Amino acid sequence: MQLVNPATQDEKTAIFPCFNHSTLADVFAGASPQITWTYYTSGPNSLQTTPNSFEALCTVVKGACTGSYWTKGAANGYVNLTPSNILTDISNCKLQQVNWVIPVGLESDHAGLTDGSGPSWVASIINAIGTQPKCSNGETYWDNTVILVTWDDWGGWYDHVVPSAPPAKAPAEAASYVYGFRVPLLVVSAYTPAGTVSNTMGLDFGAMLKFIEEIFNLGTIPPGDYADYYANDDLGEFFQFSKPARRFQSVTAPLGKEVFLDPTRPQDPPDND
Repeated sequence: MQLVNPATQDEKTAIFPCFNHSTLADVFAGASPQITWTYYTSGPNSLQTTPNSFEALCTVVKGACTGSYWTKGAANGYVNLTPSNILTDISNCKLQQVNWVIPVGLESDHAGLTDGSGPSWVASIINAIGTQPKCSNGETYWDNTVILVTWDDWGGWYDHVVPSAPPAKAPAEAASYVYGFRVPLLVVSAYTPAGTVSNTMGLDFGAMLKFIEEIFNLGTIPPGDYADYYANDDLGEFFQFSKPARRFQSVTAPLGKEVFLDPTRPQDPPDND
């Protein structure tokens, strides 16, 4: 990872791994029972492969990340697989409790990289969850899965809305980094009423972390400068868990999942800038 000199804007210093602070993976490992997770990405060398930036997850041996987080087994683990493997894991009833999915460049919606398949890629995952038959253990994915779809940046397009002020308990850098141009957030679940729109100002990525922590009863978030602590919201407005699960309705898309399961499809990362 290249570090940027704030005075000169030069990228001349590299560190590996990048950071050594707690992540949700650490919280999951400390839970009783442990929360299992998987991180689907285009490869270990991508900027979007976040686990390789954290010392506790990477476990560097001879200049490379290794250890239990980097193999798929009975314990928690990062998976060095292609993003499309989530489709086969869904069909084989092998989803973990929490799953991060990073698309490859072609379906990433990044200008100059995408081939326009991004919406179909998202639809293929949603449809796989929604139509998956009951697993042998009696689990029905659609009835107990929340899908959160978001983007890593706003695409460079015009936005007429002035960013909201950060919460009072947020660190100073949140004013210039956390709250800026808006990115979309789509919430898909059997407990989200159709047409739900949030008008909450200052809703940020930390709300997704906070939601996960609350869903799995992971305890009170300790004071600190992490996004889950100072998040303005926990996404609760999107759900009506007291009501029966809504019936799934398939998402129509021009491309089916077979396109993304094609082994010859390029697996270049979505963005390394």
